[in-house]
Amino acid sequence: KTAMDLGMKVALGSDWSPTASKNLLNELKVARIWSDDQQLGFTDRQLVEMVTATPSAMLGWSHRLGSLEPGRLADIAVVAGKTGDAYRHLVDAVESDIRLVIIGGVARYGTAALLGMLSPIDEQFSVAGNSRAFHLDVADPNPILGPVALADAAATLADALEHMPQRAAAIGSVELGLVAFQAV
Repeated sequence: KTAMDLGMKVALGSDWSPTASKNLLNELKVARIWSDDQQLGFTDRQLVEMVTATPSAMLGWSHRLGSLEPGRLADIAVVAGKTGDAYRHLVDAVESDIRLVIIGGVARYGTAALLGMLSPIDEQFSVAGNSRAFHLDVADPNPILGPVALADAAATLADALEHMPQRAAAIGSVELGLVAFQAV
């Protein structure tokens, strides 16, 4: 609050372990709870700006992204519901409320009905107990990950998490720091 009162920009992100938020929807809720508890008075609009326009301004990218305007890059999330304050609606949203996500102008995730109107459906997967469709563009795969299907990636991650102690023991003691590798 003091930083904002002094005219400083404040942004939120989900890579912040004290809140244990796994995504920006959760981080928005934590920020609202903190604001209410500490009587900071942040509005839902201010909170949403902390994950959209404010970070782009902090990086000097406001001329290219951070708001929905012609000629700007935009990622768009469509959430369930039609009434009430749009900012409050977004802060209140949970994973199962997400109906469509458009990244860089390409529909990538959502309900099969909505995604299928805009992009081909490459895979379907359960997210927060709901069936969701994905367009991961497997015809033109990521140059690093290759044509890894979401289901295969999820299975690999689940296996790694289940066997983490054994895998860590097999690696042995290592120095802390950045580890760089080149994919073969």
